Amino acid sequence: MPKVNEIDERALAQQTTVRELIRTAMRFEWTAFRFYTDMVGRVRAELHPLLAELAEEEQNHHDHLQDLLGRDDLVAEFQTSLQAPDTAVRFESLIGDPELPAEPSDDDILEYALAREEAAAAHYGRLADTAGSEALRRAFAYLRDEEISHVTRLGERWARLAER
Repeated sequence: MPKVNEIDERALAQQTTVRELIRTAMRFEWTAFRFYTDMVGRVRAELHPLLAELAEEEQNHHDHLQDLLGRDDLVAEFQTSLQAPDTAVRFESLIGDPELPAEPSDDDILEYALAREEAAAAHYGRLADTAGSEALRRAFAYLRDEEISHVTRLGERWARLAER
């Protein structure tokens, strides 16, 4: 059985602020943008438009979050300390460069992209469900819905490639 101070340390380590959650999401979106941009030159021509489109959308998500941080009406909420959602560990684990083979296949890339998009949809969904203000709920719900559409498009494209 853990000692009281071990439980407290674990609980404190899981504390964060709304501002930090948004900054983490910005890093996630920026690394997604970089990933898709970098992969365009490493896949078959059929995937170029999809990856370019996803890269542009991830940049838009990053900008959306940056605009959110600039909102004066949410400054007090950004300081709010809260428990990191249970989706945070998976979400944060996907920030940074993926461990893909030196010559990744289309399947390698699509599998990793799908994992990123699913983790983002789940995380943004959890943030939308627990946000303290209507403005944040709408902002995170928008991102959740965007990521769900990415999952759908990636799944459809992957299925079409598998048919060939």
